[in-house]
Amino acid sequence: GNTITGNSYLQTYADDQSDKEHLGTSSTSATAMSILTVMIGAGVLILPQQFNKLGMPLGCLLLAVSCWCSAYLCYTMNEAIGRVQERTGSFVHTIDDLAFACFGIPGKRVAQFILRAFVVGKVACYIVLIGRNLEYLVCPPQYKEWVMLSSGLFLLAAFVKSARLLENISVIGAICSGVYALPVIAGSLQAHFDPDIAPPLDMLRFGGSYGFAIPPEQLLPSFGLFLFGFGPTEVMATARRNMADQSGMPAAITASHAITGLFYLLVGTLGAWGFGDTVLGNVTESMQSRHGKWFTGYCLALAVAMNLFVSIPICLYCFFAALTRGRNLSTAVDALLRVGVIAFCSFIGVFLPYFMQVL
Repeated sequence: GNTITGNSYLQTYADDQSDKEHLGTSSTSATAMSILTVMIGAGVLILPQQFNKLGMPLGCLLLAVSCWCSAYLCYTMNEAIGRVQERTGSFVHTIDDLAFACFGIPGKRVAQFILRAFVVGKVACYIVLIGRNLEYLVCPPQYKEWVMLSSGLFLLAAFVKSARLLENISVIGAICSGVYALPVIAGSLQAHFDPDIAPPLDMLRFGGSYGFAIPPEQLLPSFGLFLFGFGPTEVMATARRNMADQSGMPAAITASHAITGLFYLLVGTLGAWGFGDTVLGNVTESMQSRHGKWFTGYCLALAVAMNLFVSIPICLYCFFAALTRGRNLSTAVDALLRVGVIAFCSFIGVFLPYFMQVL
């Protein structure tokens, strides 16, 4: 997992709704921070388990390759946007516009379908992760019950149409993303020196929990998880459009990927070193022993839940703004659409077979 936050991303959708062109004002450093915030999200929770499975050398290599691939895709998209703007003389607002310029109406339709499906799947993942972390904080109720309870709040969030309000609360998500590393590092140290949990000294084996014979079927999912942990391509067009100097986008891409890569490397290696073979897919759930749950676990679960409670309304705002753009929907149809999307996301998270295994 990734969060969709940042003023430039929200403001673009607000501007698109009024169909007004304007020159951007974001600096290169501000754009880098926006992309950074988009990339660092709840997906960090699975990194310790992945590094434990793969081993340190292969985990570091796969992370580096994923970082390079993501940056290369962003560089390529940035160059494509620049060429389209030079040829057409108008701004590229979204990926839809880029797909239309490159591939026509069919390309635009495909891009719209993929992005809409991607956001729905992401919101479903976020809702389930909220349930898991709230279950850690307070249990009972169980995570499925927490999912249903939190979905009620998101029914209200789906009707938020103020970009300014979401911009103001997005700072909460950014702060929570930034502090993820602290409880993970503290929890890893606590686990490593806990006599009930501490793995033997050879935990630093470089072959991972699979040994040196890594199953090929494990590499592709791990690569996909690492690549998803970067992947800000869905906001590249909007972030670039809001830059005062769009020639600074390559520098923003480089800085954001370098910082995110180092952040993931720190969390993944220390988490694998600390928890060893006891680490779970959600590292928060590993932060407990026979004496009970740890303070670091409570801190991490709270940070994740707060981050996602902010991220989901922003995702929904952007999703509905794009979905309803140019359509004159009645109030009843608009309300039914918003309620239906939330219900569908919750249904996927709770009832879809093997959804938790995929997550």
